[in-house]
Amino acid sequence: MGLFGNMKSNLIEKLNPQNAVMIILIKTMAADGEIEPEEISQLNAICCRSPLFSQNTKEEDDHLIDFAIRMLQQEKENALTLAAAQLTPELQETAFALSTDIVLADGVVTDEEEAFIEQLGSDLQVGSEAVKAIVYTTIARNRGL
Repeated sequence: MGLFGNMKSNLIEKLNPQNAVMIILIKTMAADGEIEPEEISQLNAICCRSPLFSQNTKEEDDHLIDFAIRMLQQEKENALTLAAAQLTPELQETAFALSTDIVLADGVVTDEEEAFIEQLGSDLQVGSEAVKAIVYTTIARNRGL
């Protein structure tokens, strides 16, 4: 184990379903290489309305976001695998649905975001029919005039 091995393992030991979903959401926000203001607003809205986060204070949400960023920096691509392993199949679907909300937040889906969402469905083991239903519902819910 390297000099910083204990610090790294401490982060992994602190993984739980709530911060696992946050890791997935932050990774989704960065899928196209940019984090747009609309995506940050969507993340704040998710924290307020999702039963997974709604009991948190703003400070607790900020701590979750900070934890997610540190995990992504430390574990890189492995962070998504570690996060997914913390989730029940139901919460994997929830994480996928919330990620789809994030991708559609700015009204534009880039090729990178589309590829990320397709891969995320697979990584989270969300069935293809559920993926289609979630994406369709999210698009319908986000249509404008």
